[in-house]
Amino acid sequence: MSKQLKSIIREAAEETPIEVSEETLQLFERYFNEIKRFSRAYSLTSLDTEEEFAIKGILDSLLYLIFFPSSAEKVLDVGSGAGLPGLVIKIARPDLKVHLMEPSRKKAAFLRHIITKLHLRDVDVIEDTIESYSKTSPEWYDILLTRALFSVGEFIKKGFPLLKEGGILIMSKGPGYERELKRLKTDRPVEVHPVRLPVVGLQRYFLIVQNN
Repeated sequence: MSKQLKSIIREAAEETPIEVSEETLQLFERYFNEIKRFSRAYSLTSLDTEEEFAIKGILDSLLYLIFFPSSAEKVLDVGSGAGLPGLVIKIARPDLKVHLMEPSRKKAAFLRHIITKLHLRDVDVIEDTIESYSKTSPEWYDILLTRALFSVGEFIKKGFPLLKEGGILIMSKGPGYERELKRLKTDRPVEVHPVRLPVVGLQRYFLIVQNN
């Protein structure tokens, strides 16, 4: 990742409440280098260029942090893939305990590799599906998040068994979220927060459901 791209991340983050340190930028650089090494063989991500990965990978993932309550300690990223958004969040917030759920054997192997490569602590890979894991898991989380993997209704149904009381689900959606909400059958209120992705100006919609 070039100095120019580091600058893009740093300057774009200034448009949000998120702070990105120089040490964090260095970890993102090492992360991107490993993505490039393994992406073709492991089908990790379609974000091919430095700029795409910096903006639509790293910055897009960091936006979730805007909605993290200060009391949050334990996070589950469902369908982590190459580590977006969960691994990016862990790098930016090393104080959090993060679990990365990824059923693909190859992608789970990459996640374990990058965790070791970056010397990250309090982050584990769960090679499983949420349907299977929720039946046997002894774990409960403050936050469950996903990146457009499920419909709103599916994520509420599958995610709530893993949430602590007072915990939240966070989903990132495009404009089509309105159609999902019209079809949604639940008494739980869904908060909608539009957020502009810095630099490229794309609109994201963060949907939040609380377990109260």
